Amino acid sequence: MDVYDMATRGLRWEWLWGDGMLERLLGHLRYAVSLKECSAQARNPVERQLFICLASLHEVRARKLMQQVRNGHQSNLASRKSQIEDFKGGTSLRAASGRGMHRRAGG
Repeated sequence: MDVYDMATRGLRWEWLWGDGMLERLLGHLRYAVSLKECSAQARNPVERQLFICLASLHEVRARKLMQQVRNGHQSNLASRKSQIEDFKGGTSLRAASGRGMHRRAGG
């Protein structure tokens, strides 16, 4: 899977990305594409190699950015799951001890 496939898959979860992060990712991908186009048009082999290296650099930065978002999402899911488990445990303890239950007066 190349960086462009990863980006389009990642964009399905736009709500995970802050506006700034998404803009940075798209910027890196745009630079990579335009640098690859420049390398295809370059006649000098040194220039061609320079454009390819710069495009690779932007692809690496885009991958790192996507990995940061993915790791952040996974840690958020783990945190939420932990909070849910804590909540479930807390409510069952309250129910077992009779706290938190409504009692009728005089009943």
